[in-house]
Amino acid sequence: MAQLETSRELVRSLQKRINASSRNIADAVAQAREAKGRGDRSTAVFHLKRKRMLADEQQNMYGQMLNLTKSIQAMEQSLVSSQTLACLKGTTETLTTVHTEHDVDEVADDFDDACELSREFCEQMSTPIGDQPRDDDVLDELDALGSSDVARPSVPPSAPSAPSARPEPATGITMPVAPETPLPLAPKPRDTKRQDVKSLEALMC
Repeated sequence: MAQLETSRELVRSLQKRINASSRNIADAVAQAREAKGRGDRSTAVFHLKRKRMLADEQQNMYGQMLNLTKSIQAMEQSLVSSQTLACLKGTTETLTTVHTEHDVDEVADDFDDACELSREFCEQMSTPIGDQPRDDDVLDELDALGSSDVARPSVPPSAPSAPSARPEPATGITMPVAPETPLPLAPKPRDTKRQDVKSLEALMC
């Protein structure tokens, strides 16, 4: 609000004037005391009159600032009340619109219908498609099966266990006896190259 801001500016201006008036009053008192000390009574009286005039003006400014402060508070409270009233009015209109345009019972019924349709759809999707064998035919086929026709679960052969001890030699088999005498050594190969050299020397002689 423009009026609210104007009032606040006036309060700030009055506060500055009051501060300046307080300095002027203190100065007037000091000058009156100094003139009295010099024996100049007329000058001292003048400064005291000026001090009273400044004090009266200061009191008037205090009264004006007080009235402006009350006015500011009243306008601020009025603004808050106006905003609160507008908020309450908007809330009331919204609730009225909701209750007028929407029927709670109708919405609840629509929700129940939607749930029922969803359940029926799930049941239809879980039903087998196409012709299915009758239960009686399947039971008759089961009774016709013999016990020998029932496939038994195959058991995998167990793996052989490791021998726990050293196997004994088979009985009835005669093992050959190892020879006790050393075997004869194989003859050393002849040095044919050396024999050829000797034969060539003999021919040359």
